[in-house]
Amino acid sequence: MPRHYLTAALACAALTIAGCGGDSGGSAGGTFGQQPQITIPNPVPTSLTVTTPITGKGPKIGKTDFVIAHVVAKVVRGGTEFFNSFKNGTPVGFPMGSGQLLPGWETGLDSKTEGSRVVILTPPADAFGEQGNPDLKITKDDSVIASFDILSVFTADASADGTPVAPVAGLPTVTAEAGKKPKITFPANYKPSGKLVVQPLLQGSGETIVSGDTLVAQYVGVIAPGGKQFDASWDRKQVASFPIGVSQVIPGWDKGLVGTKIGSRVLLVIPPADGYGKSGNAQAGIKGTDTLVFVVDVLGRIPAPKPTTTATTDTSTAATSTTP
Repeated sequence: MPRHYLTAALACAALTIAGCGGDSGGSAGGTFGQQPQITIPNPVPTSLTVTTPITGKGPKIGKTDFVIAHVVAKVVRGGTEFFNSFKNGTPVGFPMGSGQLLPGWETGLDSKTEGSRVVILTPPADAFGEQGNPDLKITKDDSVIASFDILSVFTADASADGTPVAPVAGLPTVTAEAGKKPKITFPANYKPSGKLVVQPLLQGSGETIVSGDTLVAQYVGVIAPGGKQFDASWDRKQVASFPIGVSQVIPGWDKGLVGTKIGSRVLLVIPPADGYGKSGNAQAGIKGTDTLVFVVDVLGRIPAPKPTTTATTDTSTAATSTTP
């Protein structure tokens, strides 16, 4: 249910390095990247308050950026914890501006920097609103307080930064400037081989993508050999995220991207059997006989959650698209 809160936005319009509201919005002590000790203020503010106990030096969060963070959230009344990503050792990822966060969190995180710890005390109207959240035992009158350790910020123009790999003759060629959508060009009389092709264009040196990860990526996809584009994260001005290696995307992505390293750019030539099969994807204009060509920038990973006996509620849903 999209809602706009101009009052909260205006209240934080003049944020300083100490954050909006000073220490009156609560605090979260401890080392960045480790579970914080959240202190609930007394008295409790009635307006949105934002403090920044730790200020990072990375890029600022923009209104459509994708963020990876460790999050701990509590109900102010009684201090009951309702979410804690540290318990399973896995941070969460969320796209800004998508309506997946509480309105107060969207406001509080705006323009904060990678490497920061941000504490947001959110009044009821900017939290769960009139409906509350019965599943979490949060009422319409409850304020919530949350600590965000901002681990990574992926801007709309994020792109792979690996080492160039020599092109392979006979394959589509790719040209691109840093931060811009790659252009795919087909050789004259190009005919797909009918086999899956996985060709690195830039070789990254970061962590390896493993099955079960949520992959953070930029991509563009076209139909071979004509080159008609059917999808591109670049055009949405927001990086994409997908579970990888667990049959949540087309087989060519699972086969081609598991094992790649962060910072890589990969050319995928995907035959129908490893794409959408005989049925194709009518919504994307893909026939059951179409070979698909993707250029994928491997930007980041969110590891699969570790097993835990403590029930938690996710703060977000991974960004999705009709393709891949």
